[in-house]
Amino acid sequence: MSDRPVRLIYAFDPLCGWCYGFRPAIRALRSAVGDRATWAIAGAGLVTGDRERPIRETAAALEKGMSQVERRTGARFGEAFRKNILAKGTWRLSSEAGCRAMFVAEQLAGEKVFEFTEALSTAFWDEGLLPDDPNTLRGCAQDAEIDADALLAAWATDDAKASTRAAFALWRHHGISEYPAVFVERGAELERVFEGYVEIDVAIERVEAVL
Repeated sequence: MSDRPVRLIYAFDPLCGWCYGFRPAIRALRSAVGDRATWAIAGAGLVTGDRERPIRETAAALEKGMSQVERRTGARFGEAFRKNILAKGTWRLSSEAGCRAMFVAEQLAGEKVFEFTEALSTAFWDEGLLPDDPNTLRGCAQDAEIDADALLAAWATDDAKASTRAAFALWRHHGISEYPAVFVERGAELERVFEGYVEIDVAIERVEAVL
């Protein structure tokens, strides 16, 4: 048997409302796992390519989805999001910039990326701050105790943009298409532990079964 630690993969997207509702669960899950596994972040881009569009075009669907998230998770979407982003309707929905920042954060600071992604989700869905705004990313990096100057410098490069496109392709190849989700690495493949929102106790039970 290999002594190599179990590696768990958390699939996240900053534009995923269910990921916003899952914030307490992923914190509890990582705490329950402790040092029995390492964690990595993944994302295939929830809103990319021909799915990108002004947010006004999906406002009704977003409101319906937000109500479902609130009922099931107890999370509350901020009035600042509704006023600053949804009501204005002009911001173009795209996962790329936020996911690019997420990948850079992981490269710079390892598992601190989880604090970064929680801050990014909160900034967007609660505080009404745009995930492609460098000021938003700076604040999230500071919240996660990641070097904000280094993150922003790397985030703005063509290399980071190319790496993000490659990461999206890789994670799509591995079957990541729904969020939130957790996978366990099995050699060169990923085994699904759960996909879509689940309650905290269910998430812990399913992860415990693969440790």
